[in-house]
Amino acid sequence: MKTVKDVSSATGVSIRRLRYYDSIGLLKPSALTEAGYRLYDEDALKRLHCIMLLRELGFSLREIAKIIDSPGFEKKKGAGAAAQASKAQARANRQHYFCSKQDDNYGGGKHGLFGIRFKHD
Repeated sequence: MKTVKDVSSATGVSIRRLRYYDSIGLLKPSALTEAGYRLYDEDALKRLHCIMLLRELGFSLREIAKIIDSPGFEKKKGAGAAAQASKAQARANRQHYFCSKQDDNYGGGKHGLFGIRFKHD
């Protein structure tokens, strides 16, 4: 079991955000100490990992809760699915970057396929 401070240090998620996730029911601690400190087990850390990936992809916390809590979402496969979605998003970002660079290199404009105007020698 890891404390909130350990989880924050390991993941870069602030203690305040972890408390917020607890308050909205998105990431409940696995246990509480007698003094009321939050403790997180391996399953909670996997859930946090999924939350972080989906958040990075632009999903709202409400959407993330629906996805993670849906009956078809398997905790073990969820991280893999989120990682695949992350890779797809990165690929789309690279393609967008490449297309924008091509447009810059060829003068932009509204001519030709996809609005790309090619320079002719």
